[in-house]
Amino acid sequence: MPRQDDYKNAFKLAASEMQEKDPLEVSRLSLAEYDEKKNLFLLDFIGRPHAVTFPEVTVRYTDSDQEPPITEQVLILHYLNQAQGTPFRNELITYREVPAGEFYYSAFFKRAEAPMLSVFGQDPDLLLKTGPQIGAEPVPNQGDAAVKIRALPRVPVTLVIWGGDEEFEPSGKILFDRSVSDYLSTEDIAWVSGMIVYRLMRLASQPGGEK
Repeated sequence: MPRQDDYKNAFKLAASEMQEKDPLEVSRLSLAEYDEKKNLFLLDFIGRPHAVTFPEVTVRYTDSDQEPPITEQVLILHYLNQAQGTPFRNELITYREVPAGEFYYSAFFKRAEAPMLSVFGQDPDLLLKTGPQIGAEPVPNQGDAAVKIRALPRVPVTLVIWGGDEEFEPSGKILFDRSVSDYLSTEDIAWVSGMIVYRLMRLASQPGGEK
């Protein structure tokens, strides 16, 4: 398990890398809006607006004075640094299909898909109730319930649930556009998936599955 110091070091490295980039090119490749007058990027991360200052790199919410978790900050910087501007392929893939995803799938399942199933497997409709609260939209004709969220401007993530019954255990998948590896590393894909799932789980644990 990474320590807080590891994340701080990762932030410093990512910030240093970003300072060497042309902010307008970063904006073009990532679809994060760049405000030249205020010297900051604006983008949504899992349905919540963030700002990234430049060239002195900081990451903050735009709707709160609270500081985002360091894991969120690092992931956003990784996205801005790695973005290649690749158009959506409009082809869904599983985590096993991203580079080295097969090797890391067991850890991914424990971090993201298993927790998703533990909460939504017996009640797929709960996914449809909580998803819109973080900006996710229902996806028709996928499983018993499915939602798609733009986790980052060029990173859509689709969660699909098939509910269990007397004969079958519930099952589910987290799916990505085939272009995802042009924006996030295999590890970061797992991190963002877990962040989405745990945010939905927190919402589902509240009365009525609502805020």
